[in-house]
Amino acid sequence: MREIRIAAAAAFLVLAVSLPARAERLRICFEEWAPFSSMVGGRAEGIVVAAMDRALAAAGHAGLFAQLPYQRCLNGVRAGTYDAMLMTSDEPGLVPMRVSVAFWEVGVVTRPDWPRDSYEALSDFDGAVVGLVGAYGYHPAVQRALADWRVELTSEALFNLRKAASGRIDATVVDIPWARIQAEREGLALKVLTPILFATPQYMFLTPAKAGLVPELDAALQGLIDDGTVDRLYEQALGSDFRTVRARAANALIKD
Repeated sequence: MREIRIAAAAAFLVLAVSLPARAERLRICFEEWAPFSSMVGGRAEGIVVAAMDRALAAAGHAGLFAQLPYQRCLNGVRAGTYDAMLMTSDEPGLVPMRVSVAFWEVGVVTRPDWPRDSYEALSDFDGAVVGLVGAYGYHPAVQRALADWRVELTSEALFNLRKAASGRIDATVVDIPWARIQAEREGLALKVLTPILFATPQYMFLTPAKAGLVPELDAALQGLIDDGTVDRLYEQALGSDFRTVRARAANALIKD
């Protein structure tokens, strides 16, 4: 009988170790940001959505994803309507994960006949017609360069891509992965210059009530990087792997 009790106790301990102490179903919101997070046909998709869904499952949890405008998503997490938000970088009062699988990669896109494939400084565009979005807050380096550019403001970044493709402006400062997708969708001939201007890592931020989940989710997400899952998600969406993205970020012109 003693051996049976010991065996039963051992089996219970194995089961307890293999299962999370409490499975969570996190309510996660995100802003539409292809190719990282989008709602397609009522289903959440994208590189970061897929990676976080897998990380949650590996940690014994699940996610319920919803697309919202950025400010509504942020307000919802702060109010407790949602447990976390994807793809952000600095949200006072919320708790960030430490592992990132995406960057906000901002660079320069030009008309297709722009004479150079790269640039060394934003002053290389002095005198050029540069399209920007009036409502956006641009990096301080861009703000400093504005005085020497001929700036044309518009209401949407896509308009600037169309204007650059047709030669109505010389260049625009824009999110590069998003710009590549839009150019392919619309058949726009554009030139993406090197290097990236800056690359800011993006994280999932959680409510303080869910802060205890951060270590296990970080470990699960890092595991997906290490085993090549995140590389495959990038290759499927963009044709290049996450290692390439990190290399671009390391070589960005501006190091934040």
